[in-house]
Amino acid sequence: MIKAVFFDFDGVLTIEGHACDAICRTLSKKFDLPYDKLEPAFHNHAKNLNLAPERFESFIDDLNEEMGSNMAVKDILEAVTSAQPNAGMISLAKQLQDKGLIVGIITDNNVERIEVLRQPFELDKYKPLIVSAKVGSGKWQNTKIFEVALEQAKVQPSEALFIDNTIDNLRFADELGMNTYWHDHDLNDVVAFRNRLHELGLQVQ
Repeated sequence: MIKAVFFDFDGVLTIEGHACDAICRTLSKKFDLPYDKLEPAFHNHAKNLNLAPERFESFIDDLNEEMGSNMAVKDILEAVTSAQPNAGMISLAKQLQDKGLIVGIITDNNVERIEVLRQPFELDKYKPLIVSAKVGSGKWQNTKIFEVALEQAKVQPSEALFIDNTIDNLRFADELGMNTYWHDHDLNDVVAFRNRLHELGLQVQ
């Protein structure tokens, strides 16, 4: 019986498939920078923040030098807030919470971005909220982040379901014996996920 459902954040609870998408589109427009150059540059710097509690200020100077720009940390923080909520998935999460299930988040993310989005996405309602930068390990690396989530939720792997929009991120959850579901963020077929919940005995609308 499923007792806990863990959602990935970007690409599942947000419309954008990856954390950098909304940030870089916003910065690209504001500073007239080519998105196809800004996004890989930003991602290359920001990915390091997913495994340590560092902040955007740690790479802003290097990014500006690379892009020939004059962005400030406050510009990045403002761009962070452009992330769009996936209303359908958030609705399912709330219904599961209302039914008494443990509903948490397991995300490869940096602490500063999660802090900024905590209020607009009501992230404190998701318990546990597991962030790779605090765990020091990502979903693609090993089972550690999933073990932390299961321990905090006090459930066995077979009692948990994890949904992610990146297939590779399901590998170690599968290895632990968790139930998993791949969500195609491009299609964003919330109905298909709802049907999977029904198959697992979780009746949501």
